[in-house]
Amino acid sequence: MADGFTIDDPRTLRAIAHPVRMRILERFESAGPQRAADIAHALGIPPNQASFHLRQLAKYGLLVEAPEAARDGRDRVWKAVDHTVHVDSKRLAEVPGGRAAIRAFQERWVGQAHHILDQVARAEEQRPKGVATGGVTSRLMLTKEQAEALLEELSEVIARHRREPSKAGETGETGARAYHALAVVSWDEEDA
Repeated sequence: MADGFTIDDPRTLRAIAHPVRMRILERFESAGPQRAADIAHALGIPPNQASFHLRQLAKYGLLVEAPEAARDGRDRVWKAVDHTVHVDSKRLAEVPGGRAAIRAFQERWVGQAHHILDQVARAEEQRPKGVATGGVTSRLMLTKEQAEALLEELSEVIARHRREPSKAGETGETGARAYHALAVVSWDEEDA
């Protein structure tokens, strides 16, 4: 994966494994540049708590200031880094605290995946009007290199859509909303 930010420090992984920080990063992925007040309002947290978490995410290189989106010199606007974040589990497992940080991050990620899959499963009876949902699953016979290439392609498709956000706000269209996109490539234990 050509463009990317590799996490190989357990402090960084623990920083983003925090539930509020995960929600903040998700908000940036779908909504673009934000102020602390925007985050506080969207997540229902106090503004000082939002500011603290924004500074922590910036400290670890996951957010940067966006002066081009500020109204004036005192207006502090943040944006997510413009690349995909990769977790180097092998490197992290070798450093003190790395395994615990990986476990905390994985538990959060698995919980989020369950939530997404539950939404897809309940979609027909509970899906709001005008919302798309669905999933694709397939068992493929691939070499390790082909599996890595497939994951890279899926990541690139998602990254392209993240870089080219909906123009609904600019064109006056309505109905734009945040969607989860989950791409997983894993081996089949039964075929190991």
